[in-house]
Amino acid sequence: MKAETARPVAGTREGRKRMGVRLGAWPGMVAWRLGGIAVLLVIWAALATRLSAAQLPRPELVWDALTANFSSSPALEFAGVQGGYFSNVLYTLTTATVAAAVGGLSGFAVGVASARSQLLRDLASPLLVLFAAVPPLVAGPFMLIWFGPGQLAQSTIVAFFCFVVIGVSAQNAASSLSPAFEEFAATLGASRRDRLRHIVIPASIPPLIVSVRLCLCTAWSLQAAAELLGSDRGVGRVVGMAQQLGDTASTLAVILLLGVGGLVIETLITGALTHATRWQSGQRR
Repeated sequence: MKAETARPVAGTREGRKRMGVRLGAWPGMVAWRLGGIAVLLVIWAALATRLSAAQLPRPELVWDALTANFSSSPALEFAGVQGGYFSNVLYTLTTATVAAAVGGLSGFAVGVASARSQLLRDLASPLLVLFAAVPPLVAGPFMLIWFGPGQLAQSTIVAFFCFVVIGVSAQNAASSLSPAFEEFAATLGASRRDRLRHIVIPASIPPLIVSVRLCLCTAWSLQAAAELLGSDRGVGRVVGMAQQLGDTASTLAVILLLGVGGLVIETLITGALTHATRWQSGQRR
């Protein structure tokens, strides 16, 4: 019989070595992402020389608009919007991320519960499919009518989308888990609650990482779109004002600032989920 290779224990020399390899991959990942941004800037600068400033302003013009309105903006204050680009981008990112977390966690709970109960699955599956067929931007006007043009309506649109995406993904992930794992744990005396906590939930998280990234990216876009429909602050409000004034440089400045902030948040959350599911790498060896 072929001997099974022992898995390195945390704290041992082999365990510290493999942990160092994983941590050593971070500088390379950051370098590649910065390289991608540099390539984008080069292409942008080349295209800007062939187009007018109204169509595509040069990177330095966008930088000037960003630095001049970063913390405060006379144009925004004149229109009744407090703060500068940074505070409005921060509002959009914070509101969307919190709403995505609430919707995503709720969807995860419903998805896992429905995967373990036939009755809940029969009740939840048609609703998840029905909700998935409703475009969030189509539901947006109804949210504004029900909750008014404010933060609650914006958060509801984002949470609604993330609830559906994570709910469907969690249901599929929990349903695809082999029952042999739970049966083996049951023979060792694990209760139903222990099996849910230590087997079903951890095994359902790795397949959801892609869905979480999709939810985050879409959540920020939906939040900005909802702000365009009606809001007194946020990226959508700033972009709407800049477009009315024909200020393409300010529009790009706010969008790029939103993208950079979103990239930081996405990297942190994805990194945390990857670290939490690091046991998967041990099973693949």
